[in-house]
Amino acid sequence: MTPSTLLPFCLMIIMFAMGLGLGVKDFKRVIEMPKAITIGLAGQLILLPLIAMACALAYNLSPTMSAGLLLLSLCPGGITSNLVAKLAKADEALSVSLTVISSLIGVFSVPLLFNFLVTSVGVEATQFVLPLLDTIKRIFTLTLLPVGTGMLVAHYAGAYRENLERWFIRAGTTILIILVVLIWYDQYDMITTSFASVGPAAISLNILSMLAGAGLGMLLGLNSRQTKTMCLEVGLQNSTLAFFIAYSLLDSPELAIAAACYSPVMFMTALSIPTFQRFKNRASAIA
Repeated sequence: MTPSTLLPFCLMIIMFAMGLGLGVKDFKRVIEMPKAITIGLAGQLILLPLIAMACALAYNLSPTMSAGLLLLSLCPGGITSNLVAKLAKADEALSVSLTVISSLIGVFSVPLLFNFLVTSVGVEATQFVLPLLDTIKRIFTLTLLPVGTGMLVAHYAGAYRENLERWFIRAGTTILIILVVLIWYDQYDMITTSFASVGPAAISLNILSMLAGAGLGMLLGLNSRQTKTMCLEVGLQNSTLAFFIAYSLLDSPELAIAAACYSPVMFMTALSIPTFQRFKNRASAIA
């Protein structure tokens, strides 16, 4: 089993699981909370790529590693942010709505922004180019189509919805962990050689983007639960999509190294938020 063969299946499982938890109400919230949605999308589409490029420059990454970090920053957060939002007592409804909208936009924004910005990190214009229509078609097939299918299944199998969602989330998470292990095995020499620079850059991207998301929320007057959601939605990226684009669309496993370094860190920093919330709740109960 190789990363290339596992990637499409993993991505479809994760997006199908996300669809199982969605409903029409999640799309209506775009109208009900436009300020929070706009802030979140601005953080994901504008702030994140800028942070990635700054990290690439600060750590003096090679053009290829810089392109991989940029690619990761352009992949909107997936179901992980929704799960952590639930555990951390954040605004779960806002988290889900932002994930849905960013996934819809991501079908078009990922290839457009990558092709537009990749030369700014020192990559030659012809080295990494995503064919626009083919990329849109394949991302749509592996993300939005499973999401839509999941929504249909949830609608017609409402009694089994929660059990199905729980099972597919566990399956997707397990496959993602296996995938990261396979990528580390497949690219071990490259990762260990590059980790001294790429590892800190990926960690910095994760931490700085989470802080930036929280900062945006506080600066623009969102409540505490919404601010916590911004921290998660801006700070957690869909590394599975980055893996797929690097391996399957650009045929460059080297571009996946930043995401391979990022994924374990993302899980740790993401889980630190609900852990902190739990300790805070206990302290309040004792007081």
